[in-house]
Amino acid sequence: MLWYNMVIPCSPVMGSVETNKLGGTMIGYYIPHRNDVYDNKEITKLVVSFTIGDGGLWVPVAIRKNGSAVYHTSKLWKNMDYILWQSIVLSQITKVYIRRQPASGMHKESLRMKTMSHPFFTALYRRMYINARKTITFHDLKHFDAESLAYLIQDDGSINITSENYYRMIICTDSFSEPECKLLRDVIAEQVGVHSDVIRYKNNYRLRFNKKQTDLLIDMIQPYVAPSIS
Repeated sequence: MLWYNMVIPCSPVMGSVETNKLGGTMIGYYIPHRNDVYDNKEITKLVVSFTIGDGGLWVPVAIRKNGSAVYHTSKLWKNMDYILWQSIVLSQITKVYIRRQPASGMHKESLRMKTMSHPFFTALYRRMYINARKTITFHDLKHFDAESLAYLIQDDGSINITSENYYRMIICTDSFSEPECKLLRDVIAEQVGVHSDVIRYKNNYRLRFNKKQTDLLIDMIQPYVAPSIS
């Protein structure tokens, strides 16, 4: 699988992490900055894809006036491979911190990841956030492809089984407006070749793919899906 081809060459990075005990069973890890000469277009596409999904950009309060933004996200502990993949990608830009969050009450054990602040993230934050709300614009989607869609689905996608022989993919784009969801729908159709409908769910909007399009979609994104999610 392409997933292993991408991750394994980067795995030695994990061998040189600093370990920082935060107390109890909570342990944090720093993945050092790799100092790679990265492809700005490619890494921008990936970070935008992560951010449209469960990821987020923010400027810490302590440095909000003149500081740089950070990227952050979280995933269930069982999806560690997905968090580590994102961390390896982001370590091309700056150092990354991963923290294990023990289960508590209704919350399952998880991993929380945050980068150090960096001007790269500040530029994206200023472009993607309006009045502190995450948005989607055509500019940010111009390089959106099957790989981008794979990460969005791993964050916000689910299979809705309506009967024994019928199922469909739903992408929970709940934080975006109807026009933004329609833009995403059109870009996926034009640049990826998979078609969907924008449906209303309560007060939000989601993308829904019929069975035929779901089958196409699953085959298309499979090389980019983490083993723990596939």
